[in-house]
Amino acid sequence: MLDYISAALAGMLTWTFAEYALHHWVFHRLKIKTLGRQEHLTHHSKSGYFTPNHLKLKMSALAFSLIYLMAKFVINMAQAEVFVVSLALSYAWYERVHRNHHTQAPKGWYGSWLRKHHFIHHFHDARVNHGVTTPFWDMVFGTYRSQDRVKVPRKFAMDWLLDDEGNVKAAFTHAYYIRN
Repeated sequence: MLDYISAALAGMLTWTFAEYALHHWVFHRLKIKTLGRQEHLTHHSKSGYFTPNHLKLKMSALAFSLIYLMAKFVINMAQAEVFVVSLALSYAWYERVHRNHHTQAPKGWYGSWLRKHHFIHHFHDARVNHGVTTPFWDMVFGTYRSQDRVKVPRKFAMDWLLDDEGNVKAAFTHAYYIRN
């Protein structure tokens, strides 16, 4: 049983590193054109854009299949299955958290803090804050940055952030302001 719990925890931890590595090195640093990089840069440049789900499913199914094939040579098949399922569920959690950052008002102090962490990456400096579900690897690799308030370009201002007059809602003025 401990082997399966370890495999599940390893899958979750591996996802957090993969999330950081893909975002930092592949999507921002690597200068070769990949579909993932192209989709990511479109997400940065076009308000409200997310890679279509069918494309995410194709890319992730291929990646998780390859990871499973490699994992079953290192650990037994059942542990490899637990590892990959945990990895895939962690990826699904990341997708939910990331979309919610952009489309839903924050809930709770941690969600608010993590969203601000992500928006520093989007609106201030794309070289920092590559973790979306955790800042852990940003802290490890020295790419963590914090800031009191995030300036959001008006053309990227999310609906949940603005009131009917187009100003930042009072509940968020401590963390965000609009840049025209």
